[in-house]
Amino acid sequence: MKYLPCIAAAMSLSIVHAQQPNTAAKPAEKKETPAPAAAASITKDATAIMNEFSRKTIAIQKQIRFAPNKSTALKLRKQLPRREKYAAQLLQLVKPNPKAEGAQHALAWVTRGGSIYQARKAADLLLTYYPDSPNLIVYVNSLLRSYHDDRPTLRKIAILSGDKHVRIMANFALAAQTARRAAMTDLTPEEKVALNKEAIQIFTSIKNLPNIRESHPRLLSKIAKSIYKLQYLSIGCTAPDIVGKDHEGKEFKLSDYRGKVVLLDFWGYW
Repeated sequence: MKYLPCIAAAMSLSIVHAQQPNTAAKPAEKKETPAPAAAASITKDATAIMNEFSRKTIAIQKQIRFAPNKSTALKLRKQLPRREKYAAQLLQLVKPNPKAEGAQHALAWVTRGGSIYQARKAADLLLTYYPDSPNLIVYVNSLLRSYHDDRPTLRKIAILSGDKHVRIMANFALAAQTARRAAMTDLTPEEKVALNKEAIQIFTSIKNLPNIRESHPRLLSKIAKSIYKLQYLSIGCTAPDIVGKDHEGKEFKLSDYRGKVVLLDFWGYW
């Protein structure tokens, strides 16, 4: 009978345990992720915006061509549609769904016709969603002629673009902008030398690409001229040696006068 208390205690514990609610965490139910909806097409709306710009531009240009006088022509010019307005509409249309059908064409239009900041935004979207797009080449070529400092943008395109021609031209524009920056007056001589060296390195890297001679022969000619200018015709560089004849027919070299004072007498008849 001495075991009865133990048995009774064990039974009471079992009853208490059975009456306690099961607080163990239940496994979370898996929720099915809905498949992404197919990208809607914005081709119709984008085309309408671009066509409206073209239609208004052509109509006003026709009036300008047949304007009776210069004053009337100038007034009509002020009525020409602003590309920035239509570029803003296209960006707003693309923004919610950059992968929509027609978005790439709309972004390419903005890189050609928008403001500097609109074109940069459109190029960023092209690079993000359409890295292999050849449409970036128009934007890159515009930066080649730009006097703004677009070197960060060009570096980004040169690295991320999946189009070989776009990468080559982005590097060329980057080298050209770097060389142009070196010619500015707000830099120290040391900074100018460093930028010239950087530009030469980029030009040389393009020149050494495989098959570049067959694919971009005209670009190679421009690169050779640019490198020569940076190495020999920039401020602080040693001038290339030239050979000529004096008034007596005696041959001389420019290097013969290095370190000497030279008087150049320019004259002519008017």
